[in-house]
Amino acid sequence: MNPDASTDSDVARKQAQEALATSEARMHALLEVTVDGIISIDEPGAIQTINPAAERLFGYTQGEVIGQNVKILMPSPYLRNTTGILLATWPRGRRGSSASSGRYLDGGRTA
Repeated sequence: MNPDASTDSDVARKQAQEALATSEARMHALLEVTVDGIISIDEPGAIQTINPAAERLFGYTQGEVIGQNVKILMPSPYLRNTTGILLATWPRGRRGSSASSGRYLDGGRTA
């Protein structure tokens, strides 16, 4: 067994972890300063992330919405089966989105 093999794999693992941390920090910084409201949801429709612009737009704090269904951000005319429609029309097999595949919704805090 090559004694340097574990060292090489340890170095590669550390480099991968550092690259991931850098990427996550960059993404976090972009989400914090962008003027557009950005919300990410999981497949059942639970809110995973919300940036400060979306907090201002919808009138909720991050702590109030994380884990809640995205329907809480939608006014009543749009509520009927909205999550199912969003997920049924969302492209499968890829993560993330681009401006061309985003969904735009009118919304606000409901009493």
